[in-house]
Order: sequence, then C-alpha cells, then structure tokens
Amino acid sequence: MTLFKSFLVLFLLLMIPYVSRAGVLVEPYIGYTQGAYESGAIGIKMTGPNYGARVGYQTMGFMVGAEYGLSAYGVELDKAPAGIPLGTKDDWAGSYMGAFIGYNLPTLLRIWGSYFLDAVYEDDAGAGIGDEISGSGHGLGLGFTGLPFMSLNLEYRAFDLDESTDASSGETVAITDTTTKEVRLSISFPFEI
Repeated sequence: MTLFKSFLVLFLLLMIPYVSRAGVLVEPYIGYTQGAYESGAIGIKMTGPNYGARVGYQTMGFMVGAEYGLSAYGVELDKAPAGIPLGTKDDWAGSYMGAFIGYNLPTLLRIWGSYFLDAVYEDDAGAGIGDEISGSGHGLGLGFTGLPFMSLNLEYRAFDLDESTDASSGETVAITDTTTKEVRLSISFPFEI
C-alpha cells in the first residue's frame, strides 16, 4: 500500500503544472450572418449582425462550455407561391442558447462544434410583430488565432424549427419542414480568467 501512495503523490505532483494552466474561458464575439429560411414553398434571405459570448472551461487545448447569442436580421422574401409578391422585406430578431466543445490546434487554428438547445426567431416589424418560430440545431466553427487576443471565425449553423407562436393569440402550434441555414463571419476575443 505504501508503494501505491508514493505513486499517487508523485502523479499528483506531476499534474500540478497542467491543472494550473486550466482556466475559465470567456469569449465575446461580434459578426455578420447571411442565411436562408425555408418552409415548404416559402424562401427567405436573412442578413444582419450578430453578437454573443461563449463561456466555459479550457485546458490543454480542449474547450467546453455554453454559448448565448443574439442576431438582428433584415429578411427578404425570395421564393413564394404564385400570388405572393417577392421582395417583401421585414425585420427579425434571433436568439440562440446552446453548448459547445472544441479544440485549439497547434497551427493557429481552433475548431468547435455546437448544439443549440433553443433557437428563436421573432418578427420585429410588420403585421406579424412578436410572432416567434423556435427549434434547435447545430453548428461547426473554424477560427484563425494568428492575431494577438483575437480570433477570426467562420461558422456554419443549421436549425430545424418545430414550433410557431402567434403573439396576438398566444397559441403555439407544431410546424414541420421549416429550417434555417446560416454562414457567420465573426471576430472573437477569447481569454482565460
């Protein structure tokens, strides 16, 4: 038993440098999104700024944590059934909450994947003001960390939307075949506390 205790103490002493390098990751970001909303015969182009933060834990290159973000979209109808005028414009707000896991590669790159438990798009103007469409989704990101204290990021996100809430009646109904796909370009500032 004494030999085991000696090895355990030696192991713990050797691990101190690795534990001391682990830290809380805080990464605010700001960027621009271009995407598309599809629901049956309806297609909408979405563009606009986004911002948010990833907060988590980082050690030995690995990172894991939570993410929350907001977007402000200008949307334009670009595909519709006959009789609905194309080019109709509106404003939407988006919010996203999820978890991420990733790795900082030694080649000045970082990669991460996200799963979004909740994604909500809300109509900010027009006849449907306050109406919401919500669901969940996933994302994949790649960041270039060659600049001090900054990461240039490219991210792809896809969402399956399964609920629609009418603001005037408060009624929520299930929907099908409704998706959004987004490409985001952002600048983030990852640091450890």
